[in-house]
Amino acid sequence: MRIFKKRIAVLLAALMLISVFSVVAFADGSTGDLVAVSTDDQATPGEATPGESTPEETTAPEQETTEPESTEPAETVWTVAGDIPNLGDSWQPANNAMTKGEDGLFTLYFENVAAGEYNFKVTNGTWDEAYGKGSDNFYVRLTADSDLTITFNAETKEIKVAGENVTTKAPKVEIKPGYFFAGDNALSGAEEAWSTKANDDLRLKLADDGKYYIDFENVAAGTYEFKVIYLDKFGKVFWHPAGMGNNSTAEVATDGSLVRICYDPIVGPEDVMDEGAPEAAVATVYADPSEAPELNYVSDEPEDTTVPEPTETATETETATETETATETETATSTDPTSSTTVEPTEATTVAPTTTVAPTTTVAPTNNKTVAPAKKATLKKNPAKIKLVKKTIKVKASKLKKKAKTVKAISVKKAKGKVTYKVAKKDKKKVLKLVKKTGKIKIKKGAKKGTYKISVKVTVKGTKTYKGTKKTLKVKVKVK
Repeated sequence: MRIFKKRIAVLLAALMLISVFSVVAFADGSTGDLVAVSTDDQATPGEATPGESTPEETTAPEQETTEPESTEPAETVWTVAGDIPNLGDSWQPANNAMTKGEDGLFTLYFENVAAGEYNFKVTNGTWDEAYGKGSDNFYVRLTADSDLTITFNAETKEIKVAGENVTTKAPKVEIKPGYFFAGDNALSGAEEAWSTKANDDLRLKLADDGKYYIDFENVAAGTYEFKVIYLDKFGKVFWHPAGMGNNSTAEVATDGSLVRICYDPIVGPEDVMDEGAPEAAVATVYADPSEAPELNYVSDEPEDTTVPEPTETATETETATETETATETETATSTDPTSSTTVEPTEATTVAPTTTVAPTTTVAPTNNKTVAPAKKATLKKNPAKIKLVKKTIKVKASKLKKKAKTVKAISVKKAKGKVTYKVAKKDKKKVLKLVKKTGKIKIKKGAKKGTYKISVKVTVKGTKTYKGTKKTLKVKVKVK
């Protein structure tokens, strides 16, 4: 009996061990089917015993596949900016997109454009990339109202225009060269903004300080952009400052202000205007116009100073006058045969009869003493005041280490006629150089400490009324 009980106890212990191993197997993720036999409960294959959880099946996550994005750059949208009326706002690069055709060319079509001269450029929507004719705008002239088509080859950057009355050749008309304002017409009051035409209303005038000026009165508050352009006699345009969108500005805070535009040709001469130097074209705003200093303008072109000499023609004219007077007098003193009324003689009857006067058409009067010769015009003394600004101009050597410096050494005021400057005696050390157009002195970059001299001959040509005058001045510059 005891032996039987021991065998049953061993059997129960074995069953309990099997049950424990089954639970461990499920916890380890085994997939085998185990059958746990217990004296209390029986578990079916794959089923957990009470109080235990069944492990969930694990499946690998699905991977989403994404196609790589295209690396091709977006195609450039080309636009037309200029002063063609059909464009709307002048010179706005973001507007007026062109259409790409099957041939790969971009076109923009305008219907019924008014006759006139226009300029434009093709841009990429900004001024970062813009094309015309070389560095200039593309010029087009319509001899009559016409449709206009602009074509652009994005690969070669070639521009073509087409239309019935369209040409790209400007008329061969020489203009008076000079400096002109180009910019917001809200500032200038001009009909057209950013015009490149020789409009005398926008021409800058030369003052006696060698700079060019133009004043705009009663300007409303706002910010205005502008450039100064130089037009040569063939109409070629030099912009200053250079670069599309790189404009000078005038900040006006008060309505009714006076805006004075000043251009200094020393900082930006016309032949290098496209190189930059924005400080050459600046605006000064006077909220109270009476505070603007008065400018003394001078002529920037030579005047004819020739005085006509008296000629025999003048003598003959006087003789003819006397003859006609005498003839008319005789006629007046005669009586009308058909009338009983007699006309009384006048004082004119004292003039010698015509028979004593030589024919007026070919011969001068026989008595030359009776005709006074024409007097030669007497010219007035030129009121020009020519002098040195300073006896000695002092400049620090440290200011000349990186760049040359230009100083005003000669003052010319109240000059009547064109003022010119010429070197009378050169600087032996070749440090000083005369700027002939303005009379300023340019000090060489890197000049060492010392005293330098240069003699300048100043000539005022004069006018029909005033004599010419000249003066030689010795300019002394001390670099310390």
